[in-house]
Amino acid sequence: MSASIDELFGELRSLLNRSPRDYAWARELEDLIGRAHETGDGSFQQRWGAYLDGFASHWPAPFCRLSSVENLARFGAMMPSATFDLFLRAGNQAPDFQRLATLEALAQVRSLDLKRSGATPDELVALAASKHLETIEVLDLSSCHIASDTLRGFVDASRFTRVKRLVFDRNKLEQAGVDALDDFARENPLVELSLTRCQLGYPGINVLVETAMLANLASLDLSANGLDSKAIRILAKSANVANLRWLSLANNATSSDFTKAMASSEHLAGLRELDLSSCELGDDQVQHLADSAYLTQLESLALGSNRISQEGAKTLARSSILENLCQLDLRGNDLRSAGTSELIRSEHMGKLERLFLHDNAIGIRGAQAIANSESMSRLTALKLVNNNIGHKGTQKLAKSEYLERLDTLDLSDNALTDEGIAALVESDAFPRLAHLFLSNNKLTDAGARMLAEARNMSNLETLVLSHNAGITRKGIRALASSQTLPEAVREKFHKQKH
Repeated sequence: MSASIDELFGELRSLLNRSPRDYAWARELEDLIGRAHETGDGSFQQRWGAYLDGFASHWPAPFCRLSSVENLARFGAMMPSATFDLFLRAGNQAPDFQRLATLEALAQVRSLDLKRSGATPDELVALAASKHLETIEVLDLSSCHIASDTLRGFVDASRFTRVKRLVFDRNKLEQAGVDALDDFARENPLVELSLTRCQLGYPGINVLVETAMLANLASLDLSANGLDSKAIRILAKSANVANLRWLSLANNATSSDFTKAMASSEHLAGLRELDLSSCELGDDQVQHLADSAYLTQLESLALGSNRISQEGAKTLARSSILENLCQLDLRGNDLRSAGTSELIRSEHMGKLERLFLHDNAIGIRGAQAIANSESMSRLTALKLVNNNIGHKGTQKLAKSEYLERLDTLDLSDNALTDEGIAALVESDAFPRLAHLFLSNNKLTDAGARMLAEARNMSNLETLVLSHNAGITRKGIRALASSQTLPEAVREKFHKQKH
């Protein structure tokens, strides 16, 4: 028997008072509104709309993320003063782009995500010509198979005027396409641009560095574009990069000399975040970066999945490039315990808040170095996935006097046994811990029971124990019925116990 409007309104009240307002929450809200429409009682819209508007007035915009044109029409009619994010995907039923282009509620959309939506070139051009685009600040056209001629038609028809962030990933971008994007940026306050996997190569970069668009960007993602050293050198030498604060060149296989060009570029002195992951960097390239007089304002540095050894870690440890770092990502290198110890003891690491060292074979000694370092006293996130620290390394961390700010701890894939869990549940080292990841270890039901009975896990929001073969339904039931774990954590295990 289907629920009445009053029963559904009760569900609505309960949902609106629940957190977090994440993707799953938004899907529940969409489903609830859909069920209300199916009752055939149209009178609910005015009542529900006023109630929803009351919540929206106290919440940060947008109100929620919608997943269909139909739901945008429904929510827009009920909540004419609210704003929404809209994402559309190609599914069993293709999105109705013709209706979207003429829908007045489109004027309530702040972020429009058309990634893999299946829109045809004609549909994209017609949408760009819509009269209802005035609030869209974020536009995602990733994987829309947009060729240069389609992009030119889209830009020529465009009535977008407020787009600040454009995501154009996984579309082939030729020189004519770069020119079209430059024209789009002349009509929009574009400050963030993502061009991941657009096959730019040297020809595309050669055009990009001459655009007015580049001079206005604060954030630029050029990951996986087949850029060689020549392409990166002309980028680094261009005065048009002077306003960049965030730059990603990840997954561009290059030779060694591009790091010299970057390190010596006065135009990159304003960078706050730099991602050079998966660029085949070795210790020599780290030396170039470490010696830079211009990269000293970096707050985030990603050098993951390269060929950096303990010698490279020692080089970094001596560099003033670390002085302002809040986040350092060195996952997938070969630091080992010696390199980790040198890095952790650096006098330049005092501001670090997030440290990612997955897959570096740091072992027990590396864990001990982290635990004993006063420079780790500001850490809020520590990720040590696949470092073979075992229960002994976990015991070292659990006795630390310097990790009390830690919010996130990831010890997945570390051959961790129940002895390590015993150390964690008895520790007072992590009073703020909210997110604990222990996947792919050697934990059993005994370890699960310890966690279920822990008195020091009351702040947990996330507890992940997947791929621990020794944890059976018995352990999951213990977690689901815990008297000490927070309700949100228990609920997730409650769903798994059957």
